[in-house]
Amino acid sequence: FKALYQEKKKAKKDASRALKMADINKNKVLDYNEFLMANIEYKKAINEEILRHAFDFFDEDRNGTISLAELKKLFGTMCTEEEIKQILHEVDSNGDNEISFEEFKQMMGKLKDSPSRVTPSWSIHQLDVFY
Repeated sequence: FKALYQEKKKAKKDASRALKMADINKNKVLDYNEFLMANIEYKKAINEEILRHAFDFFDEDRNGTISLAELKKLFGTMCTEEEIKQILHEVDSNGDNEISFEEFKQMMGKLKDSPSRVTPSWSIHQLDVFY
């Protein structure tokens, strides 16, 4: 019983803290717009976490960037070296010949938001790593 009480007490405290954070105008009422904003922020955080896991999978040496060598290992025989260099060129917006997490997020956002306008020479769905 004591453990259940402690768990319920913690859940109540966590819920109270979440509601306080979501109450932007501090009127102690969570209105519809505040509720929507809180949900959008939550979804952004979840998407960011998923993207981080995907990026970390590609960033084998954990140095914070995806290099040409890591892309070559990833794509193996599915792409020629020229195609892999093209992928890097398409995603590498700052020209440092590596893909940062921010560049990776931008690329994934473009693929998600407007797949008909973005026509990369490759597709993440071609990879078996997520299946």
